This record gives sequence, structure tokens and C-alpha cells, in this order.
Amino acid sequence: MGSTAGQALSYIQGEWIAGNPAIVGPMTHALWLSSVVFDGARAFQGVAPDLDRHCARVVRSAQVMGLAPC
Repeated sequence: MGSTAGQALSYIQGEWIAGNPAIVGPMTHALWLSSVVFDGARAFQGVAPDLDRHCARVVRSAQVMGLAPC
């Protein structure tokens, strides 16, 4: 995956995607009913501190909303 310094990374269906991928379409449930969860994590000098806690929060938030985290 080359250098990603200064780029956003998204983990989508088992793959890291650089940039701003179009993943929400006009018929997506999340767009119509706001059925989404978010917890942002950042990396500094190649290290993402507390990434395990960020991931746990987003999974817990999805479960509370009745969503199945994948």
C-alpha cells in the first residue's frame, strides 16, 4: 500500500482504502435513518494509541443501536 502519510485510511470489507472512498449511496439505510456509529482514531508517527479502545467503543455503539458490526 505505499506511503499514506497525511491521508485518511478506511478499513472496508477487509481492506485498507486510502483517501475518501464513496461508501454511502443514496439508498443506504445510514443515510436515510442515521443508523451509523463513529469513533475516530488517529496515528502519530506510525502508532495508533489506544486503537483497541477505539475499536471496542465503535463495536459497543453498534451493538447498542442493534447493528451487527462486521
